[in-house]
Amino acid sequence: MKKLFTNDFIVEKGFLSPEVCQRWQDTIFENPKIFGQGVEPDYGHLAAFYSMLESGLNESYFRFADKNNKFLVENFPEIKKIISYAGIKILIKQLFFCKFP
Repeated sequence: MKKLFTNDFIVEKGFLSPEVCQRWQDTIFENPKIFGQGVEPDYGHLAAFYSMLESGLNESYFRFADKNNKFLVENFPEIKKIISYAGIKILIKQLFFCKFP
């Protein structure tokens, strides 16, 4: 079985500018009705989402995720291209560094 968490990472300088990151952070933190009061990193927002799945609350997870995704696309239209680009980088890295039996 392939190890899921390998602590691998990709560094691409200038991938996102500090200004873009700051704008995203400010917008997300200013909208607790969308992301919830616990969106700050100290509260583990993503962990809360996954605990919904672990608790069998799949409908709640997908409802919240859909609401978050719509907000992100509306407020950050560039996000689809950024996520696609990052995903391609990850897949290419996996293809070139995977071990075949």
